[in-house]
Amino acid sequence: MALFNALNRVRLLSEIVLMLSLVVLLAIALTYIFRPIRSVRSRISNIQLNNLDTALISLDGQPVELQPILTEFNRMVRRLEVSAQNQKQFASTISHEFRTPLTVISGFIQSVLNRAEDLDSRYRESLSIADKEAFRLNRMLSDLLDLSRADNHQLKVLREPFDCIKSCREALRLTQFAFPKNIIKLDDSHLQDSVWVIGDPDCLVKCLENLIGNAVKYSEAESTIDLGIDVKDQLVLFTVQDYGQGIPKDQQARIFERFVRADGVTLRRGESSSGLGLSIVKMLMESMGGNVSVQSEIGVGSRFTLTLQRSLS
Repeated sequence: MALFNALNRVRLLSEIVLMLSLVVLLAIALTYIFRPIRSVRSRISNIQLNNLDTALISLDGQPVELQPILTEFNRMVRRLEVSAQNQKQFASTISHEFRTPLTVISGFIQSVLNRAEDLDSRYRESLSIADKEAFRLNRMLSDLLDLSRADNHQLKVLREPFDCIKSCREALRLTQFAFPKNIIKLDDSHLQDSVWVIGDPDCLVKCLENLIGNAVKYSEAESTIDLGIDVKDQLVLFTVQDYGQGIPKDQQARIFERFVRADGVTLRRGESSSGLGLSIVKMLMESMGGNVSVQSEIGVGSRFTLTLQRSLS
């Protein structure tokens, strides 16, 4: 009986060892079998519209069972690449071709407004509206052109020292001309004659224009927009403060995405938005080595902050 019990224990132990060995071998086999699938899944999950040229998966060394699927996947990527390239080229061409006639139209309108002293007030008002719409369309096309250039890696953004106070005053001048009914103020009295930062002066002007334009759209008519500059250690902060309806907290991260407008926020009557302005600001600021952020409270207003590295040279 003792011998029988000992044999049973040995058999039971052998079965347990055999089962564990089978489990380990099965796990190793499954790991080996599914390794190509995991690799393909990882490659697919990292595909973006701007890196389709690197998305093709080589068939060398791939399991025979996966090769038909990967072949069709590579064909799909090639079709997407052609489609994406055509779309980018279309946006770039349209934006470029439309800007010249718009500039001509706006120039003639302004010429009539400036020289026709006896122009009827109704006609003057109509021409002013047309001039404003031409300006807005021209700015929208400029945004589309910048996005197209960025997608094609053709957008050139400088990273060199420049006097940011001059850029802020230029943005103030342009926006005061574009939105004469609003009170747009720049507070730079606490600063020296010049403050130097690292970046692109034209890009900073464009970013400030977009932020001030957004502030006007989402605020009451004839409201005040405050533009400020602050120096903190090695950083320079540019703020655009409005006192409009504010942005819900759950929407504040989404508003910097392309073609996205915050839910629950309404435009002022007669205004329109393409959803491109803030995405342009984010793209340009990051290209200059800076960033953009927002603080907002419903019913109180919104404060957008641009941050650039200070230059001591």
